Amino acid sequence: MSDDFETAERKCSRAKSLIEKLGDEEVNWQNALEKNKNDKVNLVGDVAIASGVIAYLGVFSLDYRIESIKSWSKLLQ
Repeated sequence: MSDDFETAERKCSRAKSLIEKLGDEEVNWQNALEKNKNDKVNLVGDVAIASGVIAYLGVFSLDYRIESIKSWSKLLQ
């Protein structure tokens, strides 16, 4: 009988520990959710710029690619 009680105590202790740790994760999940919502707003523009870089800018210098990306970003905004 005491073995059952000790087992139950251990399980209860682990469950409490897990619940406390998951409570801390709620903040992380909320932050990630907010970031994903913000990223979703820019998704179409990000894909357009990435596609343009792959399709057109591969052969050009880094400086030219950076200037092109800045220009495209302004146009998309």
